[in-house]
Amino acid sequence: MTETELLRILNDLRIEQSDNRMYETKAAMTDFPTSAAKTLCAFTNMPGGGTILFGVDEKSNFTITGVYDSLSLPCSAVPVFFSITQQIHKRKRRQS
Repeated sequence: MTETELLRILNDLRIEQSDNRMYETKAAMTDFPTSAAKTLCAFTNMPGGGTILFGVDEKSNFTITGVYDSLSLPCSAVPVFFSITQQIHKRKRRQS
């Protein structure tokens, strides 16, 4: 995603005054947002998925706030995503 694309998306979200089915923002200024797991699950159940925009605060009119540590943010996400994957596999096994 280019800077121009990001700014266009943020402008659209400001007009809508809300996240939408394709984009969800997470401030992530102090740590990995726990609500990202719920968002990820929702996106995995949607055709085409979605995009989580870390470092953007919806409560401040979609202001770019940055993230607490751009290098550790992906590492913080791995355990959350792994846990979700395990839960999905367990449900699929029960359904079989």
